[in-house]
Amino acid sequence: MASDGTTTYSRDASGALTGESDPTGATMAWTDLHGDLIGQFTASGTSLTGSASYDPWGTTTASTLTGTVGYQSGFTDPATGNVNLHARWYSPTTADTQQPHRKLRQRQPLHLRQRRPTAADRCNRSRRCGCLGCVGRCVRG
Repeated sequence: MASDGTTTYSRDASGALTGESDPTGATMAWTDLHGDLIGQFTASGTSLTGSASYDPWGTTTASTLTGTVGYQSGFTDPATGNVNLHARWYSPTTADTQQPHRKLRQRQPLHLRQRRPTAADRCNRSRRCGCLGCVGRCVRG
């Protein structure tokens, strides 16, 4: 269990988000294959209380969720929109981590180090080159 000061989050043994509890009540979490929180159900699991969708880079495109967990089931800072990915902070605005790992950063192809990736970078180039930089960005695509 973890808390952001208002909401308490529960996770299973593998770390997957399973539920949330705040002063207004408890909900069960529904995540997609990427771990993104896409729905919340009543504690009994009988009705949907909130849902969310994200673009390929993690920007929330629609949400009626409660709490501060969303993209990749990570804490999202309400002030900046950055997502805590446990090892470093990720910015959906720039589609990059705030503290890049130097060794992985050096292995990224030049086209990914010079500018924000495009949809073509996330799908077409990653399938061709298979490098760590492309694969890391294509996981969400």
